[in-house]
Amino acid sequence: MAFKKPIVRRSATDISEITGFIMGVRKFGKTTLWADMIMEKFGNPENGLLVSCGMEHGTTMIDNINTTHINTYQEMKELSQWLIKEKGNEHDIRMVCFDSAEEFFSIFEQETIRLSNIENPKKQVKSIKAAYSGFTNGEKECAKLVKKFLNTLYSAKIIPWMIGHSKLKTVKDKSSIDEEGFQKLGSALIADYEAAIADCFDICVTGLIDREIEERGDGDNVKRYVKETERRLYFRSNEIVEAGGRMKDLSIPEYIPFDKPNMAKDFIDTIEKALQAGRVNTAASSMELKKETVKPCSTSI
Repeated sequence: MAFKKPIVRRSATDISEITGFIMGVRKFGKTTLWADMIMEKFGNPENGLLVSCGMEHGTTMIDNINTTHINTYQEMKELSQWLIKEKGNEHDIRMVCFDSAEEFFSIFEQETIRLSNIENPKKQVKSIKAAYSGFTNGEKECAKLVKKFLNTLYSAKIIPWMIGHSKLKTVKDKSSIDEEGFQKLGSALIADYEAAIADCFDICVTGLIDREIEERGDGDNVKRYVKETERRLYFRSNEIVEAGGRMKDLSIPEYIPFDKPNMAKDFIDTIEKALQAGRVNTAASSMELKKETVKPCSTSI
């Protein structure tokens, strides 16, 4: 029967069971982190798949990465069918990552435009903004298509991840009287696509380079210089960075220093420790983990 009887589920404790979105500044090491994570977790690059989308070609200098390239929605559909049908036969891929999110959504935009033109043959359009009569309807339909695609993979136990770029955005708090808002580093995607990402992925992490600025000189001659830098990977939001997930509050640090050639073990251990803390009968307590939390960022991006 189609209806599945309810069962009591236990929360995931392994990174290979959860979905994730890795965003950050360009050349931060996002794709390398994915490749290293697969090797660290499985010891075999063929247990993961990195799908480069559209104009994205970022795997040439990465060793031991199982990869393919997708240009069109038809190819994306064929990939999904192959992943599901041939699991255990032609491949043993357990996790798949799409790089980059911007190029991934662009492929799905073209399919959304095509579907819009089929549905409205007398009103042919060429842009996503004009699709489905405009008013962001095209973007919303595209987001639905993406969510359906990712959910199909997830239901087949092919765990989807995605890599995206970040950018500074002006955020306006609806509960505040401040009309100008404030700057915050988040996804480079538009609002409807960001919402789809939030719905589909269990965790969203953000990589940035934190800089300590020093001012030298007086009056009009004051100049700002970078005194010190630290590469960081954020797991929780603060006043300047968007990040977060469905993990128990305070079970995961705000960020970890991203300061090793291979950050895979630190990344996996941080997440799996938090997942273990989410179990009601776990030995680790939130108070113990709180003591290990790295101090909040106090400097500007």
